[in-house]
Amino acid sequence: MSVLAKQTMATLLLAVVAFAGNMISLPLFFGVHFIFGSVAVMLAVNLLGLRSAVCVALVGGSYTWVLWGHPYAMLTLTLEAFAVSVLYRRGVKNLVLADLAFWLVMGPVALIPLYTMVIGMDGSSSSMIALKQALNGVFNALIAGLMVKLLIWYFQNGTINWLPAKVRLQELLFDALLCLTLIAGMTPIIINNQNNIIKNEQRVADELKRVAEGAVARLNQQPDRSLDSQKRSLRPSLSQGASGVAILNREGTPTVKVGDLHSVLPGGVRPLTSADNLSIWLPASGGNLVNRWQSGFYRYQLPLTDRSDAMVLLAERPAAPLIEAIERSRNQSFIMLSGIAF
Repeated sequence: MSVLAKQTMATLLLAVVAFAGNMISLPLFFGVHFIFGSVAVMLAVNLLGLRSAVCVALVGGSYTWVLWGHPYAMLTLTLEAFAVSVLYRRGVKNLVLADLAFWLVMGPVALIPLYTMVIGMDGSSSSMIALKQALNGVFNALIAGLMVKLLIWYFQNGTINWLPAKVRLQELLFDALLCLTLIAGMTPIIINNQNNIIKNEQRVADELKRVAEGAVARLNQQPDRSLDSQKRSLRPSLSQGASGVAILNREGTPTVKVGDLHSVLPGGVRPLTSADNLSIWLPASGGNLVNRWQSGFYRYQLPLTDRSDAMVLLAERPAAPLIEAIERSRNQSFIMLSGIAF
């Protein structure tokens, strides 16, 4: 088999691995994920060269269009592969340092303005995502660098001619220590933020449950079940923390509603494991996934057992206030982690 055929096969294999690595993403927060496809991209940078790295990044990054709802992450990851390949071939022989140089320039110069002015995110979310992308890229470069060094160490007798000739101990220590630092720093941040989300969503569920139970109590006290009477019974819920309340029939269609009900609009409902009967409605449109989460509405459903024609009472409230509160503590954690890593 020719060298070109071997390189083509290796490129295709790494492209598949990159796509799969981005599919197996780690959800961090509301619409924000840690992805792993660029590990394969950095392997291509080190072992195959610029063209292969760009192809692998383009294929792997295409899944981010599906994941986040915009093509800009795919273009950024492809540009990362190009820039790191150029730096690596020009003498920056450490993948981590080459990748870090790219994100230090790309973050403030292009990413934050892109997410703010083109995608329409606020400054806090844009800065956080730029920081997350940098940490994600550096971590993946670390993993790729360690994998190459382990291959060199295992096959150091020269039987694999496409591997670099040797690995320096200081490079191995640098990659290993920084990788341990990032893992040790990110693990409690991810766990703490997930616990914070669960605790706050449980609080939202408890508050909406009280609103729904109060509405059901008023409905049961009212013998008249005319439309106007039922609306009068539901209307006080709007001053108790709900933005919309409705009675749904067995088909899920509102028979009585007050306030703004978003579940009937185009979008999708995602069940949440943080609390029973709690879910979130996300709009079908609105661009990227982060903005859709901020435009979402928490929904609490309370079964109605005494009505043959009704299934549940539904109470909604906006998700934005909770997300903004969690974002503030999350940004502080990421800034602290970045300081430790630097």
